[in-house]
Amino acid sequence: MTLSARIVEDVRAALLEKRLAAGDFLGTEKDIAERAGVSRIVARDALRSLQAMGVVEIKVGAGGGARIAEGNPRLFAEAPQALAETIRFLDALKFSLDELAHCYPEELREGHATAQEALEAFAHAGARARYPDGVPERTREALAHELNLIAALDYAPYFLTVHDIVRFARTRGILCQGRGSAANSAVCYCLGITEVDPA
Repeated sequence: MTLSARIVEDVRAALLEKRLAAGDFLGTEKDIAERAGVSRIVARDALRSLQAMGVVEIKVGAGGGARIAEGNPRLFAEAPQALAETIRFLDALKFSLDELAHCYPEELREGHATAQEALEAFAHAGARARYPDGVPERTREALAHELNLIAALDYAPYFLTVHDIVRFARTRGILCQGRGSAANSAVCYCLGITEVDPA
């Protein structure tokens, strides 16, 4: 349970146990933070949750703070599980940014067994097209190094997506250009994403 959810649960329990009633003053954000031993940000989150649920009314300015809203003791008496279920639901929404991942479309492989295999085929074909008199040794080394790094990081699908966007734009006469660190990439140059020869 998060710290703000713990404060919300404590207020709910106090209402159910009739230690708090409609109109009772909970205090200011600062008071609540100090009593709960949390930061003011956590106390603010808890108060906003309580306000969204209609449990408290918040007055800003002189004499401001949070009071238990009128009518809530009856609401909780009729459905004491409502707030607990709301908190359980909110707790279940927790996630880590590590859980977010993009699943690249498989069709970008264009007949190749893996995304990495497709990227390598496109990069080498692009190198041959860019250097019709032979790929310079420095470019071959850079290409091999970059493709190994892309494979290690599993970034081939990303490069294939950008490659596909660039091809689409060019077939429609849309001006597009890779920027930033991509401008000095042998892979991006060979794929036609950038026009700067890194050699």
